[in-house]
Amino acid sequence: MQRFLFSGPAMLAAMALVMTAPDADAAVKHRYSFTSDANDSVGTAHGTMVDAGGPTATFAGGQLDLAANVGNGSDAIVEDAYVDLPNGIISALGTKGSFETWVTVAENRNWAEIFSFGVSRPDTGGEDLSKGWGKYITLIPDTGDDASTFRVEAIQFPDGGSGFPFEARNVSRANGAVLPTGVEHHVVTVFDSTDTMGGANPNGTMRM
Repeated sequence: MQRFLFSGPAMLAAMALVMTAPDADAAVKHRYSFTSDANDSVGTAHGTMVDAGGPTATFAGGQLDLAANVGNGSDAIVEDAYVDLPNGIISALGTKGSFETWVTVAENRNWAEIFSFGVSRPDTGGEDLSKGWGKYITLIPDTGDDASTFRVEAIQFPDGGSGFPFEARNVSRANGAVLPTGVEHHVVTVFDSTDTMGGANPNGTMRM
């Protein structure tokens, strides 16, 4: 499961993803500008637009517009659209990586995802019908719980995992607010499994 998953929210996305391997190799590995397609303008890991519905995705004004999504869950996508990226491009970064994203949220919906990268269990639906089981990193504009926040998470199911892949399971926005709608945001998330913060995070550190 390596995809931009906009199936939860109705979301207007003006997004480019830049993946790098910091320190040893800080070069941009992949870039998706979404001006007219989901092609990788730096590498060859082109994405595929998956649009099961009417369609709901459009490329307009130099961006990918997914505001017509109605909020299908990741285990029941029947009309919403998302971008599916090739498998293996995240693990190929090694122990470190950063994800740079430009996005405009049209509407916040509980547990909607800007991106979700990881591994889904085939016995619970696989990558295109994931029921949440597996392990992945995800960027969420509105977590929808009692402390509703914008945050990046590292999750392992079924049991929450014992430090996969980072000791800190989520990093939240400092003021505890959701991501504001209607304006473009530039978000950078950094994952480094070698940075233990002096032993405080023995399995690595993520930052947003």
